[in-house]
Amino acid sequence: QLARVDKRERELHALLAEHASDYARLATLGAELDEVLAEKESLELEWMEGGSLHQALRLQQGLAIYPEPSAEFVPFLYTPFYSAVLAALGLVLPLGYTLGRVVSVAAAVMVGLGLWRLVGREGKPRAHQAAAVGMWCAGYVFTFRWYDVARADSLFLALLLWGLVLLRDARGQPRRAVVAGLLVALAFWTKQTAAVFILASGLCGLLVEPGVFTGNRV
Repeated sequence: QLARVDKRERELHALLAEHASDYARLATLGAELDEVLAEKESLELEWMEGGSLHQALRLQQGLAIYPEPSAEFVPFLYTPFYSAVLAALGLVLPLGYTLGRVVSVAAAVMVGLGLWRLVGREGKPRAHQAAAVGMWCAGYVFTFRWYDVARADSLFLALLLWGLVLLRDARGQPRRAVVAGLLVALAFWTKQTAAVFILASGLCGLLVEPGVFTGNRV
């Protein structure tokens, strides 16, 4: 269905260019294009979007999100924090594709800000900071354009990166180390592949702020 809508959108753009001097025709084509774009917005951009929203809806309804698979619902093998965020926001905003995508876009922006800060804290010039953010943005086309879809990936990366950024600056600041640990833990509860970074950040924590773990500040 999405392929059909994309094809019609391309056709309409071609017709708009072809009839650029026919204002009546342009008005008709423009109205149809608006309808096509509205329909496109309501469709899944990636097959897991609907599943993420379904899990959020089940949380709102107080239903289990990891039940035995059935014809009605088959859970994803993802930890639940992204769906929980959507469920919470969905109490005050419409729960739908737009909300899920806005959360992912905001998380992708936070990844860019985290990279800017991380490179800057290493004493690198702004050109290097811009290059790091630019490489992150350029990765959009190489990751199946998943930065902005209603999936857990962007939120997982944002939580993980900012946890590591805060851990990088946590020497002599136990509270910051604790917040860093909390963010990395939330990254795991967003997507379980963060587990390896929990081990790595724990080892780094012993070096950066051992007092948090031993009770004696260094």
